[in-house]
Amino acid sequence: MPTFVVIKNGSEIERVQGADPTKLTKVVRTLVSEASEVGGSSGSGGSGSTGSDGEWIGGPLPKSYTSLSAEIEVKQVEIMNSKSHLGDARTLISKSQPSATQPKGKGKAATTSDASSSTVDWVESDTDEQLMIFIAFQSRVKVFQIQLTSVPAATEDDDDSDNDEAANRPKCIKLYINSPHILGFDEADSREETQVIEISPSDWKDGTVSLNTKFVKFQTVSTLTVFITEAEGGAESTRIDRIRLIGEAGEKKDLGKLEKVQDE
Repeated sequence: MPTFVVIKNGSEIERVQGADPTKLTKVVRTLVSEASEVGGSSGSGGSGSTGSDGEWIGGPLPKSYTSLSAEIEVKQVEIMNSKSHLGDARTLISKSQPSATQPKGKGKAATTSDASSSTVDWVESDTDEQLMIFIAFQSRVKVFQIQLTSVPAATEDDDDSDNDEAANRPKCIKLYINSPHILGFDEADSREETQVIEISPSDWKDGTVSLNTKFVKFQTVSTLTVFITEAEGGAESTRIDRIRLIGEAGEKKDLGKLEKVQDE
């Protein structure tokens, strides 16, 4: 009979015998929750935590996993349907703490109406609420978790909470792996996604939501496409301040054998 034994600090704390997927799932979720709480370290000022290289991370780092920011091919990060006068694709992977998450008076972000290039460090969708984000990696990575940070004006200032035209947080995202290029919106709709994740308002903690992947499906990832399909509250625009990918780095990509081209 299959038996799963959970040992903590040298002592058995849980035992699951037999084919009981419901109980086993509950045990694993409890362990993941505990690991997340232990793995995070407090940052200096504002919400979030700080990585080993000083990178700001919106949520706690799950135990035994690290940020994959160092594995990202920065030049190949792309975004579709974003407002050109705000931040760009590289804004999303910036290692700095978003201004909107900092204490008031220490970098509070401007609202959309008075945004300038010196204060804007977020991205908003343009013609509708959808955003397509493409991220390529230098190595084949394992993606355990995706952290999205979004602090729209409605949550920064209660006076803006009744503004129906204000950008809002993502509500639903679709994930695609190992596409050789950024997907078009029609192409994404016709292609089977690797995972769909629905986000509820209670999932957000201090402006960041931590979304665990179906880890088995994200073991060998060379590119990741994040397709935001809906915004919270039916908003017509979506805002993203930062994206953090958490997991494990793997082997570097094989660039192939380089051969000298012979002169004709």
